[in-house]
Amino acid sequence: MKVQAFHAGDNAPVVGAQGQAQIPLYWDENLPGAQASAVQIVMPPGTVSNPHVHLDIQVQVVLLTGYPGVATFWGDELENVTWVSPGGILAIQPGVPHIALYPRARADVPRREPDALGIEIRNTPDYRDDVTARPELWPLAFAHAVRIDIADRLTWPDHVTVTGGDK
Repeated sequence: MKVQAFHAGDNAPVVGAQGQAQIPLYWDENLPGAQASAVQIVMPPGTVSNPHVHLDIQVQVVLLTGYPGVATFWGDELENVTWVSPGGILAIQPGVPHIALYPRARADVPRREPDALGIEIRNTPDYRDDVTARPELWPLAFAHAVRIDIADRLTWPDHVTVTGGDK
């Protein structure tokens, strides 16, 4: 039995299936026998993750930085929105489609914009497990972003065809 510390600088960033920069912290390769895994998520202002679902695992994200917070659209049609602010934790149950959005500041709100940094913990030994893309949800994500007035403060992927607001 032992105690280990893991730091974001220990591993190189990778882009996960969610389309976000992930810095692996621990998983079964560097912590044999692990029952969970963790990565640091990095979202510059304007970032939108890929819509996806984890069919069999639960995910918890502790938001460290990113004012005023990160929005998560979730549900079969991404009809729900949950905001988490720095210091908060987001728990995503298995089988729930979702997408994370970190809007830039409004033009009339002067402030320095830090990257949103979070620690994502999964109940699986490999952080790369159980990510299923849901690209058919892109139009719904855009429509909901328009509805809550953040669509123009996000950078949408070029392959996404959206209507009803600025890309």
